[in-house]
Amino acid sequence: MNLVTTFARRELRAGLEGFHIFVACLVLGVAAIAGVQSLSRGLSESLRHDGRYILGGDIAFRTIYKPPPAVEMNYLRTLGRISSVVQMRSMARRGDEGKATMAELKAVDSAYPLYGAMKLADAGGQPLDKDVQELLAHNGALAERGLMTRLDLKLGDTFRIGAGTFTLRGVIVKEPDRVSVESYSLAPRVMIAADALGATGLASEGAQVYYDQRIAMTSAKTPEGLKAATEAAKKTFPKESWKIRNCFNASPRIGELVDRLAFFLTLIGLTTLLVGGVGISNAVRGYLDARLSHIATLKCLGAGSRFVFRVYMTQIMALAVAAIAAGLVIGAGGAVIAGSFLTAKLSVTDRTGIYPDALLNAALFGILTAFCFSLWPVGKAVRISPAELFRDAVLAGGGKPSRPVLLAIFLSAELLALMAVVTSSDRVFALWFTGGALVVFGVFAGYSALLKKSLKRLSLPGRPLLRMAVANLHRPGNTSTSTILSLGLGLTVLSAVALIEFNFTRLIAEDLSADAPSFFFLDVLPQQKEDFEKLLRSYPGMRDLKLTPSFRGRITAVNGVEAEKALVDKNHDWVIRTDRGFTYTSALPAHSKVVEGAWWPADYKGPPLASIATDVARAFDIGAGDNLTLNILGLDITAKVANVREIDWASFTMNFAVTLAPGALDGAPATWLGTVILRPEDEEAAETRIAKDFPGITAVRVKDALETAGVIISAIAQAIRIAAGVTLLAGALVLAGGVAASRRRHVYDAVVLKVLGAGQRRILAAFLLEYGITGALTVFIAAALGAVAAWAMLEFIMNMPWKFSAKPLIAVATLCLGITLVAGFSGTWRALRQKPAAYLRAQ
Repeated sequence: MNLVTTFARRELRAGLEGFHIFVACLVLGVAAIAGVQSLSRGLSESLRHDGRYILGGDIAFRTIYKPPPAVEMNYLRTLGRISSVVQMRSMARRGDEGKATMAELKAVDSAYPLYGAMKLADAGGQPLDKDVQELLAHNGALAERGLMTRLDLKLGDTFRIGAGTFTLRGVIVKEPDRVSVESYSLAPRVMIAADALGATGLASEGAQVYYDQRIAMTSAKTPEGLKAATEAAKKTFPKESWKIRNCFNASPRIGELVDRLAFFLTLIGLTTLLVGGVGISNAVRGYLDARLSHIATLKCLGAGSRFVFRVYMTQIMALAVAAIAAGLVIGAGGAVIAGSFLTAKLSVTDRTGIYPDALLNAALFGILTAFCFSLWPVGKAVRISPAELFRDAVLAGGGKPSRPVLLAIFLSAELLALMAVVTSSDRVFALWFTGGALVVFGVFAGYSALLKKSLKRLSLPGRPLLRMAVANLHRPGNTSTSTILSLGLGLTVLSAVALIEFNFTRLIAEDLSADAPSFFFLDVLPQQKEDFEKLLRSYPGMRDLKLTPSFRGRITAVNGVEAEKALVDKNHDWVIRTDRGFTYTSALPAHSKVVEGAWWPADYKGPPLASIATDVARAFDIGAGDNLTLNILGLDITAKVANVREIDWASFTMNFAVTLAPGALDGAPATWLGTVILRPEDEEAAETRIAKDFPGITAVRVKDALETAGVIISAIAQAIRIAAGVTLLAGALVLAGGVAASRRRHVYDAVVLKVLGAGQRRILAAFLLEYGITGALTVFIAAALGAVAAWAMLEFIMNMPWKFSAKPLIAVATLCLGITLVAGFSGTWRALRQKPAAYLRAQ
């Protein structure tokens, strides 16, 4: 054991006073990162493990509007065992005059399911151990309990879907090919046999029906083999617009959700760690303040600054390793507990556990943070001369650390930033996050220096309490910089979180606009349009009835480049992920405005033109003058982008991400989408009447859709509140560390003031005024920075409308000021309880 290690071990044996905040900050940050990354890996592994069950096969081919022709079906049968599944939205109703509700209809063949098994229950919730095909035979149906509740059904009752009548024979508990989050929908599931679909009359030409061909491959079940099968199918049928997925990417949306959630939560963990870094620095400084006489003794005995630096950095890093180990255990354990809960909710195999690479990442973040934030106080402490230390062990402030230490701080900070970017799933945003963190640090450090300089020049005659508080903020060895950094960083994060939560809850808390419709109508056939309008106009108070032609298709190319390759912003990949709705119109749609280019004339006749939403423009980095190729009903249409529109999606009125000029889709078969505003008392009657007279038309109540979406948004808001709680805890620890670090100075000041005749009330008032000035002057900058961060997050990352509100900022600022004053009072009260005589005898 070398001399450095020996001295470090002896110093540790002398006690760990002041290091509790250090350990707490490090454990909290490391546990957050370790838990998030372990949970993310576990959920990803669960989805990968259950890929065949989720997809319903090794590979799946999807078409819309019509099933693949016979020649293509024969080709697919050569690949392996096949199961055909048809899915669509429809209206279910109880009898001709009974209640009606939207349902997610699924028609399955005798081979369903290829992988996994259905979980069914009887009316009492007990497992129903019967064959699915037996239950679906002779117009049988299975449904989720939500349908039974909405229609007041019980097992054995009959209900209607389209023109068909079905008998409810079982309750769906779990479908092997439906993940809970991905199955988020506006309606409960109803399952019938494929051969009974014709009786409903719903799969008519132009109806939005999805045909899935799932295949259990005879061979080539590896990722490479399935990729080769996909390419071979595309090459054999180049004009077929089917969507092909394999079991290794069975649930891309939920996989992306897990990755995105892990990314944001990791950033929250990093933010917590960075905020805690200030607490680490405070704790180290407070610990070294108590060891100044030890440092002086070592130097008098001939120890150099480098030796003393190594001694104290060794013991600090030893404690850091112990704290990081504790954080890893807590994080990994929390991930296992949360993973078992989430996988049960998602209905997938629990594969959460210990993932060494995830824990290694968290450990490296912790080591780098502890090392980076400890260097400055240690570097300052060892630069103090022995004479200065013995002359005034309390107020010794030291100078700047040496150049090698400053270089080490710079390099470790750069390495920490580089690691945050390299390990991120969204490196562009991670770069912005890193840059933003540096800017925030710089702003508060610069503000602290400017504040000290300004206060030093301030003259306050006749106000002793205020003068003493101001003097404490700029005197040598003061803690105002660490307090400003602690409060500023914490308040910036909390302000951003509060405004983001406000905007989330605003989506469901505010009333709908006056133009928001009562219903959306899907799959209105051309021959039904006139009668359907007549029915709706029969209701008194009906207004704003709008019917728009709709075509399903996909964006296939941009400026001649395949859409997947042309995508430049993955945050907007939803524009190519699935089939989209397109329309044509001569007039500019309501609740949208042209921000680039110009709208076409009402009587336009000429080459195809397209109007795109700003989201589509961002996705491909395109604008007016670029070309967009669409595949609609198997027909490729290349249109020139005439303009870019900004759409107010929160209006809940009909709008399309891509709209074409009249003429481009002439003659193409279309269904119509509709919206209408009815009196609330007429809504239920209208829904029932439509389900009876137009069984193929699906009515979506906007109010019900918002309630369903509100459950999801409320859960997200709750997650944001939990994140805010973690950050608040980190900020509180940092403030506590700052108070602890300045306790020795407060004791010294209190003793001197008591000897000079000052009472406890005046001393307490001066100290609290010091903290109050620091906090009050910091909250405005932090609130502004937090508002900018929230705006950027909502506008560019979450693609949500932004609205500023002072209320959450005032609430957060008041809370942080309160915490600051409470922390200041706690530290000051302990200082005031010191007896002057006992302290002076020790000097």
